[in-house]
Amino acid sequence: MLQQAQRKRRVNRDRFRALAAATTDLLWFTTADGSVEEDSPTWRAFTAQEQANLKGRGWLAYIHPDDRECFEETWKKVIAKEQAYAGECRIRRCGKS
Repeated sequence: MLQQAQRKRRVNRDRFRALAAATTDLLWFTTADGSVEEDSPTWRAFTAQEQANLKGRGWLAYIHPDDRECFEETWKKVIAKEQAYAGECRIRRCGKS
Protein backbone atom coordinates (compact mmCIF):
# COMPACT_ATOMS: atom_id res chain seq x y z
CA MET A 1 0.00 0.00 0.00
CA LEU A 2 2.80 2.42 0.91
CA GLN A 3 4.66 1.65 -2.31
CA GLN A 4 1.51 2.30 -4.32
CA ALA A 5 1.01 5.67 -2.60
CA GLN A 6 4.65 6.61 -3.19
CA ARG A 7 4.38 5.62 -6.85
CA LYS A 8 1.21 7.70 -7.25
CA ARG A 9 2.93 10.66 -5.64
CA ARG A 10 5.88 10.36 -8.04
CA VAL A 11 3.51 10.18 -11.01
CA ASN A 12 1.67 13.28 -9.79
CA ARG A 13 4.92 15.16 -9.25
CA ASP A 14 6.14 14.19 -12.73
CA ARG A 15 2.86 15.41 -14.21
CA PHE A 16 3.19 18.67 -12.32
CA ARG A 17 6.73 19.19 -13.55
CA ALA A 18 5.67 18.53 -17.15
CA LEU A 19 2.78 20.99 -16.83
CA ALA A 20 4.96 23.60 -15.13
CA ALA A 21 7.52 23.35 -17.93
CA ALA A 22 4.85 23.71 -20.61
CA THR A 23 2.90 26.70 -19.30
CA THR A 24 3.40 30.33 -18.40
CA ASP A 25 0.85 30.05 -15.58
CA LEU A 26 2.00 30.45 -11.97
CA LEU A 27 1.66 27.02 -10.36
CA TRP A 28 2.59 25.14 -7.22
CA PHE A 29 2.32 21.55 -5.98
CA THR A 30 1.24 20.89 -2.40
CA THR A 31 1.11 18.17 0.20
CA ALA A 32 -2.28 16.95 1.40
CA ASP A 33 -2.32 19.67 4.08
CA GLY A 34 -1.79 22.40 1.50
CA SER A 35 1.87 23.14 2.18
CA VAL A 36 3.79 23.95 -0.98
CA GLU A 37 6.47 21.45 -1.93
CA GLU A 38 7.31 22.58 -5.42
CA ASP A 39 6.59 25.54 -7.68
CA SER A 40 6.85 26.46 -11.30
CA PRO A 41 9.82 28.45 -12.64
CA THR A 42 7.31 31.08 -13.76
CA TRP A 43 6.30 31.67 -10.12
CA ARG A 44 9.88 32.46 -9.13
CA ALA A 45 10.47 34.61 -12.22
CA PHE A 46 7.30 36.62 -11.60
CA THR A 47 7.67 37.08 -7.83
CA ALA A 48 11.45 36.71 -7.37
CA GLN A 49 10.56 34.63 -4.32
CA GLU A 50 13.21 32.08 -3.43
CA GLN A 51 11.93 28.51 -3.40
CA ALA A 52 12.88 28.07 0.27
CA ASN A 53 10.60 31.01 1.20
CA LEU A 54 7.71 29.56 -0.79
CA LYS A 55 7.63 26.27 1.12
CA GLY A 56 4.75 25.75 3.50
CA ARG A 57 2.51 28.79 3.25
CA GLY A 58 5.15 31.31 2.20
CA TRP A 59 3.29 31.87 -1.06
CA LEU A 60 0.58 33.79 0.84
CA ALA A 61 2.90 36.79 1.15
CA TYR A 62 2.65 37.22 -2.62
CA ILE A 63 -1.14 37.14 -2.87
CA HIS A 64 -2.47 40.69 -3.32
CA PRO A 65 -3.53 42.01 0.11
CA ASP A 66 -7.11 42.60 -1.09
CA ASP A 67 -7.40 38.95 -2.19
CA ARG A 68 -5.40 37.23 0.54
CA GLU A 69 -8.02 36.66 3.26
CA CYS A 70 -10.68 35.29 0.91
CA PHE A 71 -8.18 33.15 -0.98
CA GLU A 72 -6.70 31.73 2.23
CA GLU A 73 -10.14 30.89 3.65
CA THR A 74 -11.13 29.14 0.42
CA TRP A 75 -7.80 27.29 0.44
CA LYS A 76 -8.35 26.07 4.02
CA LYS A 77 -11.87 24.82 3.21
CA VAL A 78 -10.66 22.94 0.14
CA ILE A 79 -7.83 21.31 2.08
CA ALA A 80 -10.19 20.32 4.92
CA LYS A 81 -12.53 18.67 2.41
CA GLU A 82 -9.59 17.07 0.56
CA GLN A 83 -10.77 18.51 -2.75
CA ALA A 84 -8.85 19.57 -5.81
CA TYR A 85 -8.79 23.31 -6.36
CA ALA A 86 -7.95 25.64 -9.18
CA GLY A 87 -8.40 29.31 -8.45
CA GLU A 88 -7.40 32.76 -9.50
CA CYS A 89 -6.15 35.71 -7.52
CA ARG A 90 -3.83 38.64 -8.02
CA ILE A 91 -0.14 37.97 -7.36
CA ARG A 92 2.40 40.62 -6.42
CA ARG A 93 5.07 40.96 -9.10
CA CYS A 94 8.77 41.27 -8.29
CA GLY A 95 9.57 44.83 -7.27
CA LYS A 96 5.90 45.79 -6.74
CA SER A 97 4.14 46.23 -3.42
